[in-house]
Amino acid sequence: MESVRLSGDPLTSLAGIAEIIGRGDRAAYVALLHAVIEQPDGPVADRVRTLYERVQHRAADPEFAAWPQYQAAYWLSVAMGQFRAPDAAPSDPTILHALYTLADYPVLAALASGRTQATRLDGRACQAIYEDARSRIDWQAMPPHEREFARRLGVEP
Repeated sequence: MESVRLSGDPLTSLAGIAEIIGRGDRAAYVALLHAVIEQPDGPVADRVRTLYERVQHRAADPEFAAWPQYQAAYWLSVAMGQFRAPDAAPSDPTILHALYTLADYPVLAALASGRTQATRLDGRACQAIYEDARSRIDWQAMPPHEREFARRLGVEP
């Protein structure tokens, strides 16, 4: 999964995952799908869902050859998310201790902007910010991937 444009693990960034999906490297794409399967509530699956939402307006573009790969990765992340353990929510240290990029979660980023200049927060900080603002959040306007993220942290309307 090496990249000419990116250094480090491409699964750790939106740009890296977009490159994997778009360049047609079968081995890298299979590794991406395995990462989604192994951790359907993890940051890689979150990034896949975010990218899908960002590119779905291009679905009808005949020159957008990677659309089927975006769809497959997205629907795999959605399907695998249905099989998570029922008690894996906020008590799961993996979810609470992982670092999340604020830019991937626009509502969280807006809520956090008055508290911190950090660009990444761990799950505990994200949970606390959502909890503090629960009554002010427009849950229907929140992007679906972010609503799911908040739910995994144990914060719902």
